[in-house]
Amino acid sequence: MTPPLRSWIFALSMGTAMGLSGLGAITTAGATSTTHARTVAQASLTTGGTWSLSATPKKGGQLLSISCISATNCWAVGDSFFHTNPQTLIAHSTAFGWAVVASPNVGTGGFNYLYSVSCPSSTDCWAVGEAATSGIFQTLIEHYNGSTWAIVSSPNGNVTVDNRLSSVACASASYCISVGEVGDPASPPRTLIEQYNGTTWAVVASPNVGSNVNALESVRCVGTSDCWAVGYYSNGANARTLIEQYNGSAWAIVSSPNTAAAQDNYLTDVTCVNAADCWTVGESCVSISYCPTLIGHYNGSGWAIVSSPDPGSISNTLDGVTCVGADECWAVGYQNSGVDQTLVEHFDGSAWTVANSPNTSSGEYNDLQGVNCADANDCAAVGFSLGATFYQGLVEQYSTTTFQESNVRVAYDSWRGLIDPTADGGTYEVSRTKGATATFKFFGTGLYWETRKGPSQGVASVRIDGVNKGNVDLYAASSQNFSQGYSGLTSKNHTIVITVTGTKDALSGNANVAVDAFIVGFTTTQEASPTVTYDGWTGATSPSASGGTYRTDGKAKATSSLAFTGTGVTWVTATGPSEGKATVTVDGSVVETVDLYSPTVAWQVAEAITGLTSGSHTITITVLGTKDAVSAGTQVVVDAFIASW
Repeated sequence: MTPPLRSWIFALSMGTAMGLSGLGAITTAGATSTTHARTVAQASLTTGGTWSLSATPKKGGQLLSISCISATNCWAVGDSFFHTNPQTLIAHSTAFGWAVVASPNVGTGGFNYLYSVSCPSSTDCWAVGEAATSGIFQTLIEHYNGSTWAIVSSPNGNVTVDNRLSSVACASASYCISVGEVGDPASPPRTLIEQYNGTTWAVVASPNVGSNVNALESVRCVGTSDCWAVGYYSNGANARTLIEQYNGSAWAIVSSPNTAAAQDNYLTDVTCVNAADCWTVGESCVSISYCPTLIGHYNGSGWAIVSSPDPGSISNTLDGVTCVGADECWAVGYQNSGVDQTLVEHFDGSAWTVANSPNTSSGEYNDLQGVNCADANDCAAVGFSLGATFYQGLVEQYSTTTFQESNVRVAYDSWRGLIDPTADGGTYEVSRTKGATATFKFFGTGLYWETRKGPSQGVASVRIDGVNKGNVDLYAASSQNFSQGYSGLTSKNHTIVITVTGTKDALSGNANVAVDAFIVGFTTTQEASPTVTYDGWTGATSPSASGGTYRTDGKAKATSSLAFTGTGVTWVTATGPSEGKATVTVDGSVVETVDLYSPTVAWQVAEAITGLTSGSHTITITVLGTKDAVSAGTQVVVDAFIASW
């Protein structure tokens, strides 16, 4: 493999080369304790989601870039080592998981690498890299037309030396930019930029700094007249950041910040929210033994370094960055305190923080090279793991289900926060001010608003995307958690607004409205579904039950189970004066014991289990046959199950 040019600069400035240096990623919730929704596992961030390992699409290879058209349609590219020489590797994700697809190569037994992928649509994707059948590498560009991948003609800056395309970004189906470098150690590499006009690719003029190494690692286009490319150059002693901008007519070098003059600075990826909000990531090296992360931000007038965390004691590198909004960005790479482990950082609109990210093993190298999000709820990162014998493609998925009321996506006016151990997440927001609103923006086809009913609760009005969804009367004789669901929405971004009406039931002591959490992305399984199993439960009807029907049993050891796929599940039940106790088991482990007694009947009471590993699980409800001292019975109700992902 052609060594990353960053290694050459390290050799010049520090007398050694990097080991596993990454290539830039490219492109593009106060109820009583008997009814509360209990969180079994929490994400480390207020983002509401978790990162989890996905099924590996390929042994003997590495994935370096990813582009997602939707949550169930992503492409990742890299190279495979299960050949005499490395060959291209392309993997595709669908609702059924990841699979390797056929990808062409130049020559027979040659060297073929893909470093970047960008998909304007589900039937239009581009991948770029380099290939060699002899000693000189030339550019490699491949295109997907909706059915197959094919090599297309691509120009070179100078056919007598190495040519590499490190990144590709498409502003439209007829406008794409690819960047890289042309040259080799004997003739210092210079920047290389190519443009696609809807028909062919052509080399366009690109500036350089000085006469030493200049390399572009990533490109992103806000539009056809606003593109950014980032990388690095050598001043003869150290590596310096390199940022270039296209204004619709020409590329020009713009001022870019660096850390101390004696440190090496590399930029590996760039992304933009809009023309006045862009991010770039990479690393700076204080010495050969310590490299911290490097993050830069563009505010519309200039670039500046911003603070970024460094959990690794030896090195910290960011190789990929993506944003789905001004307050929702992800950066990925690796940290090293003895062995490379994944590094994921999140920006919430105010600061970057480290997020929990899994690894195949604490003793194996795990590096993330690229990240992309289909929407704010669904992101994926790719890279590789390296054990004792082979590389293996690495895919990690981020899925969001539960957004606590403290999440940055929820905006309030005239509300106050309360701490309550029975609330989902331990806290909730409440207001009784007429006209006070809570606004939550989300992506999906439905959501649940987790709130609270009780003797002091009032009436709230709900609107989604400006459409009136009716009023919700939150009065109940006793305090309890309550979930109000809305489904059947178009798969896109939505806004729900909860408004305090200032009105109440005649029996209520006040007009309080609570926001405990929002659950986005769910599948409801009614109790009558054949997928729900029972042993002797009795069916009954009630207009207050979910779907109008429910099952009930009071015999000790009676069970009801559901196998589901997701990261969480909610058991919809009921409380009342004749209800007893039950245990909730997930995958064979008891996660909670619930007392369903309440002085008055309450329907659609939610018992939520969240923070599960993404995948297949089984929830089982077991009747204990015991009860509260004042309860008239030991009945347990199964009304429905809600699987979230």
